[in-house]
Formats: sequence, structure tokens, C-alpha cells
Amino acid sequence: MSQAGAVDASVEDVANEIAEFFRNAKSPVLFTGAGVSVRAGLPTWKDLVEKLSEGIRSKDQLTAQQMRNCVNEGRYTLAVEYFLMSPSVLEGEKRTLIQLLLSDYDATKIEPIAALPFSACITTNFDRSIHDAIAAVRKKAPKDFRYGDASFKEAIWVQDLFVARIHGAVEAPGSIVLSQSAFAELKKNETYEDLLRGCFTQRNVLFVGFSFYDPAIKEVFEEIDARFGPASPGRHVALLPDDASSDFISKANRLNIKIVKYSSKDRHSELWASIARVPKLMVPTNLQSVTVRVPAPFDAAKRYLAACYARVQTSDTTIALRTTVTEGVVSALLQEAAPKALTRPEILEGIRRVLGIKGRPAETLVDGALQALRDDGLCRRHKGEAQAGSKFAWIEAPSSSSMADALGLLTQSALNRAYLQEGWTIPNPIAEKVSALFSYLVVRRGWDLGAAFAAGKPPENVAIEPLILDSGIAFAAYDLERLDRILTAMFQRPTEEEARILGELGRVSFAVELAFQSPGSALLHKAVLPTRIYFDASVLMPAIVDGHPFHSVYSDSLKRLKQASASAATQLHLKVSKVYLNEIISHRNIAEAYCRQVGDEFLQTAQFDAMYNGATNVNVFVGGYANWAHINGDLSFDKYLARVAPYKTEIALRKWLEKNGYEVVEPVRGARYAQIYGLLERDNASRLVRGKDPILLQHDALQLSLLDADMTSLERSIFVTADRHLRDVIAGSNSTAHLTEVMVSHVGLVQMIELLLGGVRDDAGLAELLWSTRISSQAMAMHSFLVARGLQQYDDGIAMTLSGVVEKFADRADRELKRDGLDLGAEEPTKRANAFKKLGALEKNYMRGMREAVEKLKKQQAR
Repeated sequence: MSQAGAVDASVEDVANEIAEFFRNAKSPVLFTGAGVSVRAGLPTWKDLVEKLSEGIRSKDQLTAQQMRNCVNEGRYTLAVEYFLMSPSVLEGEKRTLIQLLLSDYDATKIEPIAALPFSACITTNFDRSIHDAIAAVRKKAPKDFRYGDASFKEAIWVQDLFVARIHGAVEAPGSIVLSQSAFAELKKNETYEDLLRGCFTQRNVLFVGFSFYDPAIKEVFEEIDARFGPASPGRHVALLPDDASSDFISKANRLNIKIVKYSSKDRHSELWASIARVPKLMVPTNLQSVTVRVPAPFDAAKRYLAACYARVQTSDTTIALRTTVTEGVVSALLQEAAPKALTRPEILEGIRRVLGIKGRPAETLVDGALQALRDDGLCRRHKGEAQAGSKFAWIEAPSSSSMADALGLLTQSALNRAYLQEGWTIPNPIAEKVSALFSYLVVRRGWDLGAAFAAGKPPENVAIEPLILDSGIAFAAYDLERLDRILTAMFQRPTEEEARILGELGRVSFAVELAFQSPGSALLHKAVLPTRIYFDASVLMPAIVDGHPFHSVYSDSLKRLKQASASAATQLHLKVSKVYLNEIISHRNIAEAYCRQVGDEFLQTAQFDAMYNGATNVNVFVGGYANWAHINGDLSFDKYLARVAPYKTEIALRKWLEKNGYEVVEPVRGARYAQIYGLLERDNASRLVRGKDPILLQHDALQLSLLDADMTSLERSIFVTADRHLRDVIAGSNSTAHLTEVMVSHVGLVQMIELLLGGVRDDAGLAELLWSTRISSQAMAMHSFLVARGLQQYDDGIAMTLSGVVEKFADRADRELKRDGLDLGAEEPTKRANAFKKLGALEKNYMRGMREAVEKLKKQQAR
């Protein structure tokens, strides 16, 4: 025993090992086992099963004794199987007993471990003790993910501190994994597999709270060994007592997990003393005020993005994006080794190391990729004595110029825009930062698109200023303000070349991130195509209105899906709930009323509206008209509607939809509808902002009741909606959360088809879909609008006069609109028409000022 005030040498040694782990770790993960919960006062595996046995003894003595026999033999999961099958105990009583045994704890006992600087906690425990300890220490509750919840798949993508209970949670006893059959079912869960893979292959894991090879950690280790194999030496660390089971130590050694032993005496007091000592050995951190974030979570994929982008450039667009990405990763491995050749086993090891895939799945991916690269003349095979002895060499010199060129073009475009929009000639040091910023934006957008896809939600709009700040690239405040305006304008109104590059980079970055974060579902999962696709009005309208920026993207996607379904000898049904026809006709009527209020100058007003707000952020028919006329020439609005929307009633619309391949279905107002409508109505009433009209809530409830009926009858249906809030409400109720599994965002539908099938064109619509940007303030929107109008009228050489005139008129226009109480985003047709009539008058004054500035410039140049 050490003297008072001194630290025991063994405690110091263990503490130093833990501190060293965190100093060297990238995205450190704390993986806790039963021992941590036991420290908080909860039962061990053995104690839990014994208490379950005693809890049912009075009602089922035979099963209780069978359980006790299993415990004596160390067969805990079989004992739980008997418990769950007991015919004499009600299911509710079983759940209540489990909750009772796992709800009484003292989280203060484990606060020292919560103070360690981990970025995520994975646990096989079912209780909330680690959540409470983290919240107490860091003064902020971690995000909570648990197996069995619809949100569980989002854990892979979260950057904020979170806790993932991978074997279920006490709050939902039905999700708890305790029995043999439950563990067998768990192994089939792709999200579980991807979460373990991501932690083990891309992060550093510290295992704490495992004394013996209990069923929970046994299943985890067996899954890791079977799916991914050993990690690189020293990457992960396990803190084990000196009496740890030989089975545990053997498996840890096999997986290259470094073992740090401590004395198990006095209920593992040495371990907890060591953990408490760690903060004193590291740089002080205020855990109460600092949000722990995963540093550069997308670094793993960034390394391979250039090779995947280059591969996409040389591949047929009809090839599935996941196939092209696999070929890109293999090509990157070959290029890294060039001029040296790699054997097939070496390439397979590379795939296991970077993607966490091994065995037959990896062989299938690698063999297909190598054959495609050889067919395209990008690598050659040097035959050996046997297949295993063959080597593959990259023919071209290692290069990432394709992506570098794309980023260079975007950077140059931003520099040109700075000169034209702001009168700003960006110096080289800042230009280099802008180049680095584009590289960050591409990778970050891929991550955000992947996270949204996994969650089934529409991605958040691109907000430039927060992204610049997140990038860590330092800009002066005034430069940051100007860059925000320049890049926002670029993403909202890209040139044809900018749109092409942004679309390509966005789709490839998304696919690469998904491949690295969820390779099981992204690369290996067999494509199971839906047989029914339901659309809500917000998605259906752009799909059927020719001229809308999303029309061609949706058309390509659905065409490709129909082709794939036909090839698979299945029939695809595009379905529309009859209730949404009312919304489409209503939108059409509003557009016509808007046109009547404006009068003869409606084409200019529609184009101004689309230019100011963005063509995808206005009435679908108005945005489609403005875009159609811009491409095809002037046409009256009446003639445009007669061409693309020749229907004025729901009956006519139904006939038109059916003629164009859609099936209109009539949902039934049954008990399930009433339950869902009640949920939506309660949420709507509780919102601080104005929610949906009751009729729209009824439409959504009827559609969701259709979807629920399809799930019950095992139909392969999906519901495509752009309504983020609707999905969140459905996910928040136990009675409807399962519906989110078949709810897909409008962006997610295109991503799914691109990933599994390919065949979607890179055009302005795809760029807008993937890089959707909304200007946050009226002042910035006005500035952007006036810049765009000026550039439409004058060539680049004269546009140097633009910035001064824009600043003057943007402020004046903003003040006058506010003074007159006019809103350029008003939904009511008369109010919107009045606002844009005012903007039209202001625009004429602005253009007059531009002409005067240009004439003045010409006179100066003539001298």
C-alpha cells in the first residue's frame, strides 16, 4: 500500500496507459461492459439471470429450476430463453421484472469514467447509468441511440457525443438482447454490423468493464472476428483484471487488442483509482463547456475520394455508383503501391483494412473491380504459378488530377465571381484557402448527404458561413462575409459547368462516405427493389411538371427504376393517394391567381421570383414556368399550363396521371387512420409556429395508413416525402416508428437509384438536389438578385462597376420593401404580386443606375 498522498505504482501505470491511449487516439470510443454498470450498483449477468429465475419461481417453479441449472453450467442465454418462453408468466410481467432489476443504480459511482475524453460510448449494458454519469460530468446529456429504435442507424453518422446501447434498452424491454435467439437475430442487423465495423476499423476503442467472457462481449468479439478480422496492433486497448478469463484474453490477442491488466482486488478498486487519475495526467479540459466532437470523421474516405471521382469520370453513367466506387477504392490501392504490383491477397487485405470487409464478400468486390479495371486498360495482371500468386499493377502513374482539376475549376470560378460580384481581386494566399475550402465542402457534403440518407431524411440546406467556420480555415471577418455571399450565389445559381462539377462531386462524395461508414448496406446488400412507390404532393409535383429543375432528375430516376424492375421480372407501381390531388390542383390555382394579379408582365415576375427565391423554393408551376421559358423562350403562362399541366380538376388530373403511368389509390378512413391523425393533430397543436391545415394532416394520415397496411401485408412499398417534420413526428411514437423504415426523402430516392442502379444524368437539377442552398436573409437575397440581374445585362468587362451600384441599391430596396410592409415570400397571391411589382420598379431604377455607371466608365476609358 502506498503512503498517504502518494499514488500506488500500479495505479499510476494503468492511468498512464489510459492517458497514452487518449493522447494517440483518433475519435476515441469508450466500450463499456457489465462491470461499469455493476460499479453503479446493477447486477452482473449471473446475478441478473438468477434474479429473473427467482422472480418467476412462484408462478413457474419448473422453468425457474431449469434457469438455475443453466446458470450453474454458465449457459446464461439459454436460461433467458427459458424465462422468455415461460407460459405461466404474462409478457407484461416479464418486462416489468426486467425493468425493475435494471433501474436502480447510483450513477455518481461511475462519474470518473464519464470524465474521460471519449467522443462516443458503445455499451452492451441496457441501463442508463452511463448516460446519467456523462450528463452530470459534462453538463449536457449525450445523444441516445439504442438497438430496436428507428434512429439506431443514425449513430454511425453522429459527430456529437453519443451513447449507443447496442443490445437494447431497459426502457424498451422488448428490444433487449439476452437470449440465444435474440443474439442470432442481432447478427442479421446491418446497422449493428456497420456500427461495430466503423468503431473497430476507423476509430480507437477502449474496452472497460469486462472481467470474463460473458455472452454480450462474446457475441461482439465473435462478430468482429468473423466480419472484419484483427485490427492493426495497438489500435485498441482493453483494461482487464488479472483474473480475467483465458477465453477473453485469447480472443483479444487474436484481434490485436492491447491488454492492460490491473488488480481485481477490493472490487476492482485499482481500475477506478486509475481512471480517476487520468485527467491529472492529461492537458486540462473543461468538459462542462466543451462539446466533444469527432475530429474530421470523414478522413478515412477523403483519402480515396480522388480515385473514386476519377473512376466515375471514365465509367458508363448507367453503371451502379456503388460498383464504380468499389473500383475506385481498388484503383487507389493499386496506385498507392505503384510501380510495385500487388497480389490478390494483398488487395483483399487492403479492402479489409480500409472498409472492414473480408472473406467471400471482399473477394466478390475485388475480383469484379480488377476485371473492370483490366477491361478499361488501367491495370495489368502478371500471372504467377497459381491464382494466389498473380499480381496486379497500375498502368498509369498515380494521379488525382481529375478531382484536382474539378476543384481548381470551382476555385477559379469563385475568384471570377468575387471580381464580378464584389469588385474583389482575391490575393493568392486567400485563393489557396478558398481552394482548401472547396475540398472541405465536397467531403463534408458527402458526409451530410450520407447521414441524411441513412436517417431517411432530406439533407439540410447548405449554409456557407457555418461550414466555413467548421472547416477551421481562417478568414478575416469581412472576407468571410464576402465569401458567404459569393459561394451562396454560386450554389443557388450555378453556371452549367459549375452545376456539372458540383453534381458529380456531390454524388461521388456521398457514395464514398456511405461505402466507408456503411459498407454492409452500401456495397454488399443485395438490391431489393420496391414494388410500390407512393409520392406525396411535394415530390409528385416537381416530378410531373416539365420545366421544374427537379423534373429531369426524377424522370431519369424513375425510368431507371422501371428498367431494373422489368429486368428482374417484377412490376413497379407508381402510386398517388387520391387525397394529394387536391393539393396539386390547389397549387395550380394559386399560380393562376398569382398570374392574374400580376398581369401581362408575369413572365418577368416569375423569373424575378425564381431568381430571388430560387426556382425550387417557389410555387412549382411558377418555378417550372420561369425555368422552361429561360431554356425554351417566351411563352404565355396559360399556354405553358396547357402544355405541361392540362388539368383543372381532380378528375382531369387523375386521368392525366393514369395516362402517364401513375396509379391513383383511395385510402380508407379506418381505425389506423384515426390513430395516426390523432398523433399528427396533437403534434400540430403543440407547435409554436403555425403548423399544417387540418385537411393536410388528414392527407398525410391517410397516406401513412396505406403504408402501414402495406407493411402488414409484407408489400415492398416506400413513401417518398420531402417533409422532414412529418418523419420526425412518426419516428417519435412507438405505434408508428416502424413506418420510418419505409419513408424515403426525395433526395434519398435519387441517391438510392444512383447507388444501386445508376443512370441519372448530371445536370443542374442534380446539383440543386444535392447542394440545395437557401439564402438566410432578405438583405443577402436582394444583393444576390441584383448581382444576377446586372450580370445578365452586361459583359464581364463592364461588370467591375457592379459592386458599388449593388451595395447602394440593395440597401435602398430592402428598406423600401420593409417600409411598405411587402414580403417577397408571401404565400397569398395578391400580396406576393404586389411585392414583386414593387421589386420590378426598384429593379428598373437599379438598371438605370447601372447604365449611368457604365456610361461614366466608358467616358473615362475614352479619355
